[in-house]
Amino acid sequence: MKKIYTKLNALFLIGAFVIFSGSVFAQNITIASGTTVTIPPGTTITGGALNNSGTLTIQSDATGTGSLLVTSSATGGTPAVNVERYLPSTNWHIVSCPVNGQDISAFGGANSIATKSSKYAIGTYNTGTDGWDYWGTNATGNFAPETGYSLLSPAVGAITFTGTDIYTGTHNKSVSTQSFSWNAVGNPYTTTIWAKGATLPYKDFLTENDANLDDSYKGLYVWDQSLSSGAGDYTVIANSGFTPPGGESELAQDKIAVGQGFIIRAKSDASTVTFTPEMQVHATTTPFKSAEIPVPAVRLTATSGDFVNRVVVSFNPESTLGLDPGYDVGKLKGNTNIALYTQLVDGNSDVDFMYQSVPDINYELLTIPVGLDLKKGGEVTFMLETTDGFPTDLKVYLEDKVTHTTTQFISSNSKYSVAVPGLKGYGRFNLLFSNSVTGIDIEQQGKTDFNVFTRDRLIFVNGPADNNTRFSVYGINGKIWYQNRAEAINQNTIDAAGFAPGVYFIKIDKPEGTQTLKVVLTN
Repeated sequence: MKKIYTKLNALFLIGAFVIFSGSVFAQNITIASGTTVTIPPGTTITGGALNNSGTLTIQSDATGTGSLLVTSSATGGTPAVNVERYLPSTNWHIVSCPVNGQDISAFGGANSIATKSSKYAIGTYNTGTDGWDYWGTNATGNFAPETGYSLLSPAVGAITFTGTDIYTGTHNKSVSTQSFSWNAVGNPYTTTIWAKGATLPYKDFLTENDANLDDSYKGLYVWDQSLSSGAGDYTVIANSGFTPPGGESELAQDKIAVGQGFIIRAKSDASTVTFTPEMQVHATTTPFKSAEIPVPAVRLTATSGDFVNRVVVSFNPESTLGLDPGYDVGKLKGNTNIALYTQLVDGNSDVDFMYQSVPDINYELLTIPVGLDLKKGGEVTFMLETTDGFPTDLKVYLEDKVTHTTTQFISSNSKYSVAVPGLKGYGRFNLLFSNSVTGIDIEQQGKTDFNVFTRDRLIFVNGPADNNTRFSVYGINGKIWYQNRAEAINQNTIDAAGFAPGVYFIKIDKPEGTQTLKVVLTN
């Protein structure tokens, strides 16, 4: 084996080479016929034109992956390119093929992919049914570039894609807006690519494809088999990150590894998404799967038996209570047994969110509806974790409207457990956030006797009031907009003509207790 110097005008290889760990830069790279070249994990090769007439192998193991970045690629003779992708578990993954000319059935046989009913455990995404169609063992056809495929790993270790050439240059991937507009795509290159957060001269996938992604789903959805005690679910890489207690990554990963596939939701009028050379970066230890902008946040976890699901609410001064594309990210439900999600405080009631970002301000009472799908019912336990920097004076509660209980999460050991029937959707649980600015005692809330609604810039408060009943109206920032005694027995009206559009809380004080309700005023 010969040592390759780090900077060369040209790299002409004859014989058998292993390019040692490190970085190699060459204006042009030529691999002669009969020559075998191996790029081990951790080694990066950067060049201009690649001319390959021999055999090129890029290795991958548990420590990382080799990386090759060239501006163009040409082949001659009988070339072969082998690109390995280390898979960390014997579970399902979404992969993409980084070589041209790999037959899917040949790949399945060479890598001992499991078969059942004459089909490989290799799936192509069907945009019409929003499900995976599995590849027949006798079918013919190559892996398509920039496309994600589901794959059941045969063992912990590397699978190998073998083709005649590698992909370079810009790739426009056609996407479908059938059904729910979900599409399986993937990294086409032999390098890591930026998913988000790139700075010049680099570009990233989310920024370049912003106009082609659904506003409520601006993220890269990656299958993570480790979620929900091994049952698996989707996590997401989005513009706003969250690193929860425990040090694991969730929503914070900013790159996509070699051979990594993922799901995106196309905007209704989109036709393509784009991968560009400027997205490529040498990052040989980028994790395969999973999801660093630390922000104060909470993570609510629901556990029922072996099933686990999570949602995140973060606090960002630039966010709103409505839709903030890329920061409020819709949920792709990948586990049919359990799903936990939230609804925006203001608008987008048809979208279930797995990540929600709200303004970083003081709250008199902020209510976030929590949805839970629990197919078979049973006991469910809720637990809440916070990041470093979470406001110490902001109290967090879980409201259960069926049991009429409100549980404060005082520490990471705080839990709320309850037996539920089969559930689907909203209406039972809410996350409540409150500070002590106005002294509302959320724990006194129970079943309300009042109904609040708006019409023509008036707030109607219907319920059993008397001369000892007082009404107060607060904004979400704690500002008092109205205070007065009840003027009628069953229906009271508050003139809101001078109120700014937004979310308000009606505090109803009676001798027997206090109740608080939310109302939204629009223009």
